[in-house]
Amino acid sequence: MQAVAIVGGNVETRAALCAQVAERLQEDGLRCALVSGGGVDTGGGPFNSRAEISALGVSVSWPGGKSLDDLMPHLEADFIFFDGGGEPRMPRVLLEGYAEDDLTLGAASYGCNAPNVPRMGDVDSLAEHIKERAFFLPGLNCGECGFDSCASLAAEIVAGNRGQDDCTSMQPSLTVRSNGSTMAMNAYVERTFRAVVTAMLEQLKGYSPGEIEITMDTEQETGA
Repeated sequence: MQAVAIVGGNVETRAALCAQVAERLQEDGLRCALVSGGGVDTGGGPFNSRAEISALGVSVSWPGGKSLDDLMPHLEADFIFFDGGGEPRMPRVLLEGYAEDDLTLGAASYGCNAPNVPRMGDVDSLAEHIKERAFFLPGLNCGECGFDSCASLAAEIVAGNRGQDDCTSMQPSLTVRSNGSTMAMNAYVERTFRAVVTAMLEQLKGYSPGEIEITMDTEQETGA
């Protein structure tokens, strides 16, 4: 999944730009979603799905509030736009009035100049540029990549010094999917999960080493 945050400007400017770029990406067959702070009615627009965020985190239409990672599997999208920010594990498009803290993750600027950040002059060039540069790190901050946080690795990816493949959590040899979405796990969790599951499988008749597929419905009640 790809993601980019649009920062700076005002609410109306960001919403309009998100919609324009999404329309362009849809021409390439990409499903786009918008995560925003609300307050702007974009109508049906070009987005397959939408969610609103609060200052305390992501708040969607179910009670209790959810984290960003809880939200992601429910967005029907290949490409997600974050209107006005988002966690520092994705690149940013900088508009006039962007915060200095956003510079290290600035993958492009639009309608303004930013030091060492490519300036895009039109929506088509911006869409093509971020389609190649957008990414979304899992946010585990596990340190397996050699950096102290996903934000640090994200900044290095934006600078061109590293790639998404440097995130070991995105290249697991063990894959667990929840409702169709791959769950990120650090190396320790992967090793532990593999060891525990393998030890249990070895006790089952018919087990042999190889590719294993397990399907489990966690909502189904088990009998006593």
